[in-house]
Amino acid sequence: MNYFYLKIGKGNKKADGWLKGQYTNRNPAGAVFWDTPLTKLEGKKGTEQAVAFRDAASDRECANTTILTIFGGNIYFLRPTRTVYENPQIKDDEGNTAIIMLVNPLKAAPLSEVPGILASITCNRRIAMRTFTQITAWGNQVAIAACLGGFTPEMRKVLTDNPSRILECLSSVEFETLVAKLFEEAGCFVPAYRGGTIKDIDLWVYNDGDTSVQLDLIKIAPGRYATLQIKSGELAVEKGQVEDYLIAPRAKGNPCLNAVWLLQQLKTAPKTRAWLKRSLQWLPAEHLRCLD
Repeated sequence: MNYFYLKIGKGNKKADGWLKGQYTNRNPAGAVFWDTPLTKLEGKKGTEQAVAFRDAASDRECANTTILTIFGGNIYFLRPTRTVYENPQIKDDEGNTAIIMLVNPLKAAPLSEVPGILASITCNRRIAMRTFTQITAWGNQVAIAACLGGFTPEMRKVLTDNPSRILECLSSVEFETLVAKLFEEAGCFVPAYRGGTIKDIDLWVYNDGDTSVQLDLIKIAPGRYATLQIKSGELAVEKGQVEDYLIAPRAKGNPCLNAVWLLQQLKTAPKTRAWLKRSLQWLPAEHLRCLD
């Protein structure tokens, strides 16, 4: 299955009208606007997104493609039809022609009712800045499958063979919150749960107590603090030169503070473990047993 995010017009402001069929005789549709005719897209630099949009409606791909879009506090799941065409009479504010795809709506849901990793998908700069973007992150794909009522056998096998990969099903905000709560439960003061304002440092954790705070490989002496860089997702990353520690599902190096390490620390943090289980309750129950 292939998954894409579609943005129709700047800020997705045109999505409502297109999905209501305002421009296509009441047929739900999606559109991208391009300065190159549909028949001349192939091989031209800068047309990759338009080509992917066109190809998603092909006989080979449409049945295996799901398109997401978010507007008005809701998320919409769409299936391409085999109908894609251009209409030179419909242009955006910059004079680009509409390439139109008729779609079958599969489901619509309030953002409050879908996994956090999907509700916050447009926080990903790669997705937010592009028009038609393939969703490649495994955690997002699992969340989409959950919303549409079925995990694939491959997804279930991955979760069975590698229980720690449940942490890849958290959004970046949720993952940072998990780490912050873990350090709080260990005895640290964490002034904020969300980073992003200072390069390479996301969280400060302070030990205001009289004894050391230790989470296995991390030890913070009384009256001292540590800086943490938090990286969610499935990319393998290594510690930089600025932060004291890097924590990521697929962290590399020494110390290796990865997903396996996090699950180990959660064994002595019942409150944080309960929070994580609640946050991931949309996953099948058997894949949360590693948190019991």
